[in-house]
Amino acid sequence: MNEMMMLAVWLVGLAVVAFSVPAKALDPRTTKLAWPITGRRLRTVLGPVPVGLAEAAVLVLALVPAFPRLRFAVLGLLYAGYAVASAAMRGRPCACFGRTLVTRFGWGHAGACAILAFALLAAALRTPPTVTATSLVALVAVAGGAGASMILWRRRQHAGQRATDPARIPHIQHIVVYGSTGCPGCRGVWAQREQLAAIAARPVEFRLLEEGQSVEQAGGAIPAAIGYDRDGAAVYGPVVGLTAIRGLLTATARTGGGAPDEPPAAVRTASVEPTDAHSPRRHDPTLLRS
Repeated sequence: MNEMMMLAVWLVGLAVVAFSVPAKALDPRTTKLAWPITGRRLRTVLGPVPVGLAEAAVLVLALVPAFPRLRFAVLGLLYAGYAVASAAMRGRPCACFGRTLVTRFGWGHAGACAILAFALLAAALRTPPTVTATSLVALVAVAGGAGASMILWRRRQHAGQRATDPARIPHIQHIVVYGSTGCPGCRGVWAQREQLAAIAARPVEFRLLEEGQSVEQAGGAIPAAIGYDRDGAAVYGPVVGLTAIRGLLTATARTGGGAPDEPPAAVRTASVEPTDAHSPRRHDPTLLRS
């Protein structure tokens, strides 16, 4: 591996981490809700806050103009951890980038992280580029990754403000609440689905996303609710989290509206409950009307 290849791997590895840190920090509520590690003890060590702090520490070390081999090695170990986590949690929503970039863990994640880990650790064992070159590339990578993350987050924020304009609520004809297995925040919503549906003035459907389905269907985060018009077009949301979902359902009752021949609000629930641990089996997407 020549010097240019080492610097390219260094640039890509740092840019991704620099993108990830502010993405989680700027949207902590969504990140916490979607974080795939559910055990209380595990979240103490591997929750969004400790993971974010560890990533930030790696970035700080990367910017120190010294110890080039150590910097490559630490970043390589971080990616090795990413690879293991991606393989172990494949199928679950990935909250590494908050709501800024939504995806699911899979073998593609694990493979890409493993390749970067191998390349970075190999560079650490060889003679790495000069301290000056490594530090300049690190500065560019961190500034670029963090800057891109903030720009995308602001765009999401502005889009979210437009999508949750209260003037849109009277146009809602039905509401879909999205969740997923392995999502800690979804369990609380599913446990209260009968009560939540009862306070709404529109039909409410509770839908679990399957393993292969993108969280983007729910607007980029779960649990979330989206209001649709008669033609099935999204006209409101998403709103994320139990409190926001309850607020939307309550707002439909306050605003009234809807089609005059609309049936009473009904609840439709997925046949499988969100669970604490990820199950590799595929879930029956059939929706059962209660």
